[in-house]
Amino acid sequence: MKKLVFMFVAMAAMSFASCGGNAQGEAVEAAVDSVAEAVEEVVAPVDSAVAEAAEVVDSVVAEVAE
Repeated sequence: MKKLVFMFVAMAAMSFASCGGNAQGEAVEAAVDSVAEAVEEVVAPVDSAVAEAAEVVDSVVAEVAE
């Protein structure tokens, strides 16, 4: 039984040692930032298109109501 516990402790220690520290966290953070910038670039034109479409719909509704 002690051998099994020792093996599991050794495997856990090796897995923690092979994590690589915080290097992966920095890469993920940079990727998230670049995705956020790309989303902002896409959302701005979509927002303006939605606003224009809402104006057109409002004008059509106003014409139909008359």
